[in-house]
Amino acid sequence: MVFDPCVEGLLPYTILYKERCGRLLTASQDISAGEVLFSDTPGAVGPDSNPKPVCLTCYKRLPCLVYRCWHCSWPLCSPFCQKAEGPHARECELFQIHSPRFDIEDFDKPCHWYNAIMVLRILWLKDNKPDT
Repeated sequence: MVFDPCVEGLLPYTILYKERCGRLLTASQDISAGEVLFSDTPGAVGPDSNPKPVCLTCYKRLPCLVYRCWHCSWPLCSPFCQKAEGPHARECELFQIHSPRFDIEDFDKPCHWYNAIMVLRILWLKDNKPDT
């Protein structure tokens, strides 16, 4: 017999489907503040929408141009964040092929270029790791 916590009612939430918004979780019992309901490994991580300039590897806020990636010219916080297997490597390869030049004029304002990073990382997964 396979134990299924959803069937047994042991989880503090229920997974539902609503036509207007898709899948969602609803509380099935009282949940304490700070209680961990579940954990998962993200398929992709990136800057939030409409951010001020950040390092594309560690997401440290960039107050000014500190360092540029040698391969694609995107701002990073240091040479240590220019890793061959780091989060920035996927879009870096694409930027090298298409050679766009990224110039940020004001590091105190949101930069629309960053809105594409998460999309590019997810599309890369679709083509290269579809099971993610």
